[in-house]
Amino acid sequence: MAQIRVEDEAGNHLGDVREGDTKIQALERLAVREGALLDNKKLGLLNTDTVSFEKGPYVWKINARSGKSLVRCSFIVEFIQIILG
Repeated sequence: MAQIRVEDEAGNHLGDVREGDTKIQALERLAVREGALLDNKKLGLLNTDTVSFEKGPYVWKINARSGKSLVRCSFIVEFIQIILG
């Protein structure tokens, strides 16, 4: 089974996924739970879409909702650290 390269928006190699993986499986292999997975034509995959060698390499992009969640989580962690001293 072919392995397909996934990069971030800056072109950095994030990891490889397997051909035939769904978007959800591919994100799990990359150790991320959210975000967009775009093919070489910049089309985003739906959760049940599968990764194919012909449409690679893929680009992982954090979406606006995920980014806000990450910022919110980091704020909460900092807040707890301040409280606990």
